[in-house]
Amino acid sequence: MRITRTEHRQTGKRRGTSKTARPVSVVVLNYNGRAILERTLKAMTREISCLAADSEIILIDNASTDGSADLVARKFPAVRIIRKKEGLFLISFNEAVAKAKNEVVILANNDMIPDRGCFGRLAAGLEKDVFAVGPKVLCRDRKTINFTFARPRFRLGFLWIERVGSGEPDRGQYDFKRPVPSLCPPIISAFSREKFLALGGFDPFYLPAYWEDVDLGYSAWKRGWSTLYDSGAVAVHDHQATISRTNRKETVLGWVNRNKHLFIVKNISDGGMLLQYAIAAPFIVIAGTLRHGMTFLNGFVSAAARFQDARAKNRQDERHRKLSDDEIFRRTGGKP
Repeated sequence: MRITRTEHRQTGKRRGTSKTARPVSVVVLNYNGRAILERTLKAMTREISCLAADSEIILIDNASTDGSADLVARKFPAVRIIRKKEGLFLISFNEAVAKAKNEVVILANNDMIPDRGCFGRLAAGLEKDVFAVGPKVLCRDRKTINFTFARPRFRLGFLWIERVGSGEPDRGQYDFKRPVPSLCPPIISAFSREKFLALGGFDPFYLPAYWEDVDLGYSAWKRGWSTLYDSGAVAVHDHQATISRTNRKETVLGWVNRNKHLFIVKNISDGGMLLQYAIAAPFIVIAGTLRHGMTFLNGFVSAAARFQDARAKNRQDERHRKLSDDEIFRRTGGKP
């Protein structure tokens, strides 16, 4: 059931004024975010002031060169800082989650700004079999949707992730009375620390970047742990585009293409889906190479060299599997 925008605002206000019994560890990933960090941390400090007393904020500084970490140490002395000598993108979250002191961890990029009541609502949604809860994410203009929930799509061997509502005007069309399933959460979401660590966190197999967030969500679903989208929690993405600013477009395309193929081989066990993929793969590679050039082909070749390792990971995960691929696609709205 959908709710009206007036009900949505009233619900958010009511949630923001009450304290939750659950302490939260907020983990912020930063690289050269000096221009946005102060605003982000002010909003997050406001949020945890409404939560249990043991709540904390941890900043992971991914080898910044703009003095970000020093700014935080000076202006936000209560924030715990983990300084990394090497930037590992989302993989850097793994160390911080292991060091966090609370069972509820909220992982966020440095350009994600929570609305009032966002963190309390996300934390409250982490029930027994829930792995993660994500908010509605709006763009900087607060009128356009950045992210709501994700659906997997698979057709004739082609896999893609539908990020529902992305780029649409926000008219309340994705506001619901109850949380709904999502394949994976945005990087401003509440996670069960215990489940996150049981999964091993974001898999370094995808280094340097891309598809590791989808992989984590899919791995949780395989174990019967759901990811939810709660439209009553809202955050704003003040977009910084760190990866695209520091890497060539062709390089990023190569990572995306390689890791998409690795995701399929590592995670899909359904024989029919794998057969479709095997048949379609040559056509996918040819079409992609004609459109995007040799970077696309090189991405597939790089992935193919690691298919044996990906299949080994797939077999290793089988002992934990509770849901089939078909059931995961059904539950997250993307039945193949």
